[in-house]
Amino acid sequence: MGGIGLHLIIGTDGSVISANATEGPKEFYADAVARAQTWKYKPFLRHGRPTVAQIEDRISILPPERLPSTHVPFPKVEDWKSLVITLERTECYGTCPSYKVEIHGDGTVLYTGKAFVAVSGKHSGRITQSSVLQLLEGFRAADYFSLDDTYTWGITDLSTYLTSIAFDSVHKSVVDYAGEHAGMPDAVRELEETIDQIVGSEKWVRR
Repeated sequence: MGGIGLHLIIGTDGSVISANATEGPKEFYADAVARAQTWKYKPFLRHGRPTVAQIEDRISILPPERLPSTHVPFPKVEDWKSLVITLERTECYGTCPSYKVEIHGDGTVLYTGKAFVAVSGKHSGRITQSSVLQLLEGFRAADYFSLDDTYTWGITDLSTYLTSIAFDSVHKSVVDYAGEHAGMPDAVRELEETIDQIVGSEKWVRR
């Protein structure tokens, strides 16, 4: 996925003793090495005891956030019964959890577990009205209606994340496929995580 290749020597406590950049754009070497030196690994074991280890790792280089050039005001919700918020995470070439959560304005949560999740199939739950309001504020804080419809990067083995919100006569969705590599604003990933946290997706997804 690009970035800077690093050769690291890891101490018995998991800290980075030495870091050297081995590949990638040389203008980023110094910053990559400085960041790697702050990393902490789980100690490597040999015969059951911590040992010094040499490993190869990478650090990604992300472009600046591509912030919206035009602000689209966030509409006011008139009919709360019409509110539907979704988050879907698709399969990847590995074991990425694949599932969808759908949240309605009355607090109803519909979950569909598809693959590599603890709970498969359709299930339901509820969140409080204050949690629904918190979700709506998350979309507002992300300036959601001003975002691009898609943020994608050219690679073929990752999961796609899809968010959407609909109410009254408006609808908006955002596709995130390695979006951080395409300049996707950090607010999108934060919103995805907020939806999972408020809904409590972990109880269905974590294996």
